[in-house]
Amino acid sequence: MSRKPLYLAALAMLAASPATAGPPWIAIEYPANPHHASTRGAALLVRAYHHSTALALPISGTAEGMVKGKRVSRRLDLRPTNIEGVYALRGELPVGDAWVLAIRLEQGENSTATALVTLDGQGGIARVEVPSTRSADGWTVPRPVNAGDLERALQVAAGHTPASTRFAGADEASDAGATALLASVLGLPLLLGLAARRRRSAR
Repeated sequence: MSRKPLYLAALAMLAASPATAGPPWIAIEYPANPHHASTRGAALLVRAYHHSTALALPISGTAEGMVKGKRVSRRLDLRPTNIEGVYALRGELPVGDAWVLAIRLEQGENSTATALVTLDGQGGIARVEVPSTRSADGWTVPRPVNAGDLERALQVAAGHTPASTRFAGADEASDAGATALLASVLGLPLLLGLAARRRRSAR
């Protein structure tokens, strides 16, 4: 029996292993590029990577939410684009109540990456997290996401303060600080005047 086929198979395995070793990575792009035919009109884009290389991988996702106090789950419409490793989420992002998108890439049975996308209640994105651990050699490794992770993300979404409210509060704090500064500046001549009067009366 010839050893050549076995030799070639071993070389093929060695050549393939660096390309598939290690977990994938997932990234969210928002807003989607409106100037590209395959991304125009997408709610957001999902980018799949293996190290620094864009890679087409199986993808799935759900919208997890609380509607009138009831837990709901809806499948997301994720479609490949003609850009390598880029997927478009079609349809509108949920508005109101608490919503988290769970988008999962699968490179193998035990090699996944999940993005948890917290919505702000107004059809926008408030936060993106890829639950991960740190390996012994310093690499960031995405870990499997469980029901507890989703529930915690939903709690964050339920308590999220809309951006408009945050900015209004910041403006009020800024105005209060400016008012205090102005009062201290305007009050300075009055304090100096009182001190001068005390010195004159002491004489």
